[in-house]
Amino acid sequence: EKTGFYSIFNRFMSHLVWGIESGADAVLPDWSVQSLRKYGSGNAFTSWCYGRESDGNVWNCLFEPIAHRGAPTLESVHTLQEMYADAIVRNDFNEQHEPLLTYVNAYRLYRMPDFQHWREWYHEYYTNFVHPLPKISRRVESIVQQHFGDNYILGAHVRHPSHAIEQPDGTLPSFERYARILHDSIAKLPPGLKKKYKVFLATDSDLAVQYFQDQFGDNLVTLRDVARTTVEQDVAFLQLPVAEQMKEGYQIQHRHASNESKWSTRLAEDVIADAMVLAHCHILLHSTSNVATAVSFMNPKVRMIQCDE
Repeated sequence: EKTGFYSIFNRFMSHLVWGIESGADAVLPDWSVQSLRKYGSGNAFTSWCYGRESDGNVWNCLFEPIAHRGAPTLESVHTLQEMYADAIVRNDFNEQHEPLLTYVNAYRLYRMPDFQHWREWYHEYYTNFVHPLPKISRRVESIVQQHFGDNYILGAHVRHPSHAIEQPDGTLPSFERYARILHDSIAKLPPGLKKKYKVFLATDSDLAVQYFQDQFGDNLVTLRDVARTTVEQDVAFLQLPVAEQMKEGYQIQHRHASNESKWSTRLAEDVIADAMVLAHCHILLHSTSNVATAVSFMNPKVRMIQCDE
């Protein structure tokens, strides 16, 4: 079952927005491993590694309980049976209302004439209902306070090359393409900002960190203590035949998902913090991804530059 973190998050946001607008009293997330297995396709996860069965509802490990006026919160619902007693269970992608929301179609979402309106619409629900726990917010605020200030911030979401298997055309923009667009964007800044810029890199690849460090030096900012594929793993991947590269198993979440002892809510915290910092940037360079889609409504003022067009 392909259950990447922001795949599940965006799916929930879609049901939250459309559910409340359709008159639901409450839309509550059940992210327990037990339920993910029950309502997914069985026990075999290829992407889920963001919490264990012993964590219970993983949402509560990452976000504040969702409060609906006059309806129970997750804190007041003591058992899954009580939560499900009068509920309509939704585990689909809400394709009826949001056919472009999933990663395979998101490139079309970004090109919609009313994409900006869609971003602002989802942003209202995001700000009203989604509140990360202080341990995550503090991590984000630390980066912003230390590095952002009055600098011009260019965000880049650069994914491990193995994510090409998720792209509509089976390819991802290269590190070099991202760097070229970043350098071009910096060159176009007013003179006063050319010396006051930072590049925030969100990535699951240590090889990407190394490459962009060489490109931008002290102007590069990343989250520390983040689980990423190692340089050795990345180099080995790039030496594989293309046919082998187009198989699952090489992304950091695949490597962790294959070993349940490595599942951890800390991995989810990394992904959330990366996305939240991207949402503080002035521009976001991105490919088609669930993370880019989430950032688009976390802050609808971020100017998005799609690199895989």
